Amino acid sequence: MKPIKILLLALLIYSTSYAQLTVQNTLTPNQLVQNVLVGGGVQIFNITFNGQPGNTITPQAGTFNGVNSNIGINSGILLTTGDITVAPGPNNSGSTSTGTNPPSGGDPDLTTISGGFTTFDKAVLEFDFVPIGDTVKFKYVFGSEEYPEFVNSGFNDAFGFFLSGPGINGPYTGNSKNIALIPGTSTPVTINNVNNGSNDCPFGGPNGPCMNCAYYVDNCAGTTVQYDGFTTVLTAIAAPLSCGDTFHIKIAIADVGDASWDSGVFLEAGSFSSNNILMSSNIDITGSDSVLFENCGMASIKLSRGDSSMAQTIAINVYGTATNGVDYTPIPNSITLNPGQGTYILNISAFNDGLIEGLESVVIELIQTICNIQDTQSVKFYIGDYTIPTSTPLNVTKNCVNEYVTVGVNIVNGDPPFTYLWQPGGQTSSSISVSPGSTTTYVVTIEDECGYLWNDTVTVTVVTHPPLSVSGNQNITLPCPGDQVTLQVNVSGGSGNTLPLIWTDGVNNYPNGTTVTPPNGTTTYTVQIQDTCAGMSTSFSFTVTVPTYPPLVVTTLNDTMICPSLQFPVWANATGGAGGYSYSWSNGTNGANTYIADPQNGTVVTVTVTDQCGTTASASFTITISPIIADFDIITAMPAKPKTEVLVENKSQYDVSWLWTSNGNTYTVETPIFTYPEPAVYTICLRAYNSDGCYNEICKEVTIEDDFIIPNIFTPNGDGSNDLFVIKGLYGSGNSLLIYNRWGKKVYENSDYKNDWNGSVNGKPLSDGTYFYVMIRSNGEEHTGSITILR
Repeated sequence: MKPIKILLLALLIYSTSYAQLTVQNTLTPNQLVQNVLVGGGVQIFNITFNGQPGNTITPQAGTFNGVNSNIGINSGILLTTGDITVAPGPNNSGSTSTGTNPPSGGDPDLTTISGGFTTFDKAVLEFDFVPIGDTVKFKYVFGSEEYPEFVNSGFNDAFGFFLSGPGINGPYTGNSKNIALIPGTSTPVTINNVNNGSNDCPFGGPNGPCMNCAYYVDNCAGTTVQYDGFTTVLTAIAAPLSCGDTFHIKIAIADVGDASWDSGVFLEAGSFSSNNILMSSNIDITGSDSVLFENCGMASIKLSRGDSSMAQTIAINVYGTATNGVDYTPIPNSITLNPGQGTYILNISAFNDGLIEGLESVVIELIQTICNIQDTQSVKFYIGDYTIPTSTPLNVTKNCVNEYVTVGVNIVNGDPPFTYLWQPGGQTSSSISVSPGSTTTYVVTIEDECGYLWNDTVTVTVVTHPPLSVSGNQNITLPCPGDQVTLQVNVSGGSGNTLPLIWTDGVNNYPNGTTVTPPNGTTTYTVQIQDTCAGMSTSFSFTVTVPTYPPLVVTTLNDTMICPSLQFPVWANATGGAGGYSYSWSNGTNGANTYIADPQNGTVVTVTVTDQCGTTASASFTITISPIIADFDIITAMPAKPKTEVLVENKSQYDVSWLWTSNGNTYTVETPIFTYPEPAVYTICLRAYNSDGCYNEICKEVTIEDDFIIPNIFTPNGDGSNDLFVIKGLYGSGNSLLIYNRWGKKVYENSDYKNDWNGSVNGKPLSDGTYFYVMIRSNGEEHTGSITILR
């Protein structure tokens, strides 16, 4: 009797986002075989890797996920001649190599397959197994970096699946045979036996001749796997085997000829199995959690076998929180497959018991004992209470005219999957993308898997936007060239979300808010306003006029000569420019266009004019002073006696003519002689002229006096005779008089005495008597004595 094997088809969900092959190196060889490689119908033991116990993680062996790759196998284990991390793509190198550390050496059987070439970097996975059928098989892909460059050379990395045990008599170690064969042949799968010719991978890849190339995949331009080439998915199979006996398999791969350029063999997860009855489950009406709802749908359990020549009876054990025959269709304790019957189907429905019980479990076990080995497989599902579904509309708002919005509903309860029919439109998806021109209500008709039918409505509210309103700069004339203006526009209305505002003057573009310096003349600035959301557009323009002024010109005096000590009016006039002139003179005077100068000889006068636009212009002239110095000395000793000739010496400079004045007389000679009849202080003035008519004047005093006599008595009684203290020969100014009484008290003082004291102090007459005087003349002479007042 052939053994019966139950296979439960599990739901595999891959949530990875990788766009290439991925690998992991987290399991030991024991775990890789027992948890990944092995399927049903076999028992595994004595696992080793490279001759050592399989309880240590190795970089040469790990798991892979090939869902998002072109390797052809969704998942499984990978053995390599280097590090498994080489395998993921993209194929960005034609010679990737990692080697093993420490070196793992070679394998004699692979050396034999390669034609006697030395092997390196072996990866050898071995284990014993007991099949409960007469066949063992598994799926694989062989890949290598030595494709396609080293096709038909001595550098053909080798691999093999060497099976030994009862009834097997092969040419390899332990009388094993290689079951990695080209389909339908006894030819081993090698690089030389499966290829499409030799060529460099980066330069076009292989292009023949073909050697079993139907089983070859050119990966030179691959993006998901690094190996340059690999086989299609092949199946290694061995039959017939004796049920219940122990067999040994060696899965081996190695570098050949050198230890460079890696290769790998991919083994499909769960594919190492023996033939048996296969059981698949299908719950016709179910959610993602394998739930069969009451009075809704059917769960089907299908059993199939490859050998139907004999009748087979299979024991069934049913358990769980649901009750067999009460909550669902009765399931028998056993089933019999008659000769010629390859399949058997159990159809199970859940009964509506009207009770809210939550999820109830159902477990179906198929039990076989073959070759003294008991094999038990099971399938589990749940029975759930059916609740009438309800939906909530997902109303949306459409803000923009060209916007598409998603319309849908949220559904609670019921039995998925659901069918949908939307109107208007007739779409049948769970949600629809729409873009109505006005507010629209959509009606959706929904039906669940149990046939419950209902309607719901979803509203798309279309926003109506107000018209665009634009405000900004007005047409302006700038007062001055070089003045700036800010390009600014304010937009209201619409959706409030316009495209970036860009101004243009026909040549250059400027973002809104840019400050620009317009050129002379008139320039028009324009901005386009586009509100793509509201489907509106408009434009705004304004002009800027910049005046052109004539050149600023300053006119002032020519170089000028003046007489000494002459205050000279200086002026300047400006024309052209922008007007509003301001004058700045080099002497620090600012504002007016004229001022009175009191210059030094050789003064350069500069005037700078600034107009209202800041334009400046300057002009300069030089003032020259015509020199003349008047001077003379009085030669006659002073003081002089009346009628004495007073002589002078003319010391003037640059002089050509003279005007002398003194005591009412004038003289025009260079050196006149003066006489004075009466004692007094006289003034002599000289005005000397130069050749330009400029003059300079100087005056000096001449003192004419009699002998100096101080009286010793005077009678200030008001009779007009001798009423004043008169000192003969006292002339001029600066003569000082002090009067003391007999006790030494100062009773009178005058620092510029003019013979005018009448014997009174502060208007009160002094008492008659003797007083003492101190007279200090302007020339420093001091006279003392007494004076008697007698009235």
